[in-house]
Amino acid sequence: MSGTSRGAERAPYRLGLRADAQVERRRRVLEAAEALFHEKGLEATGMREIAQRAGVGTGTLFLYAPDKRGLLRLIHDEQLRLCQERAFATVDPAAGLVDQIVHVFGAQYVYLSADTRLSLQAVQEASFVPAPTRDGTSFEDSDYFRRRIALRQRLADLVIAQQERGTVVPGVDPIDVAEIAISIYVTEVREWLIGIEIGNEKTDVEKGVEQLRRRLAFALSSAFV
Repeated sequence: MSGTSRGAERAPYRLGLRADAQVERRRRVLEAAEALFHEKGLEATGMREIAQRAGVGTGTLFLYAPDKRGLLRLIHDEQLRLCQERAFATVDPAAGLVDQIVHVFGAQYVYLSADTRLSLQAVQEASFVPAPTRDGTSFEDSDYFRRRIALRQRLADLVIAQQERGTVVPGVDPIDVAEIAISIYVTEVREWLIGIEIGNEKTDVEKGVEQLRRRLAFALSSAFV
C-alpha cells in the first residue's frame, strides 16, 4: 500500500480528533463563562478572565461570540435547549394541551430560578434579534433561529396529536398555536423574573408556572373542542 493511500485512510481519524478538540474547547469556554457569571455577575466578568479560566487565548472567545453578552446568550440558549429535550421526552401523551405546554416551559422556570438576576439578563439579551455574523451568515442560518423553529415545530406536533385525539379544533393551525404559546411564555417568564429582581416577588417557581398556565388556558381556549 502506498504512502498516499495510508495518508488518505488516516485523514478521517485526524479530522475526528480535530472536531473532538473543537467541541471540548467550546465546552470549556461556555463552562468557564457560566461559572464566572454566577460567581461575579455579568458586568464584573471580563473576556480575558473567561479565556484564562477556560485555558484558551482571548481571541478564541470571538470564534463563539462578539462579547460576553453573546456568550451569555449561547449559554442560555444551550441550557434551555437541554431543558426542552428532557421535557419533551417526558410529556404525558394523555394530558391536555395546556398541561403539556406547561410541562415543557415549567422545566425552564426551574432552571432560571437558580440565578434569577443572571437569568433576567439572559432573557433580555435573547429578546434581541441576533446580528449577522462576521462570515455573512444570515439570521435564518443562525443556531438561535434554527432552535426557535425546532421548538415551534415540536409544540405544533403536540397540537396535531391533540387534534387527532379530538380535543383541539381540526381547523386550527398548529403553528399558530405554537407561536402563541411561545410568545406568552416569553412575556410571562420575563415579567416573573423582573418581579423577583425588583423585590416584589419571591423566587416562587410554582406561582410563576401557575400564572403561565392561566394565561395559556385563556389565550388558547377557542382552540379547544
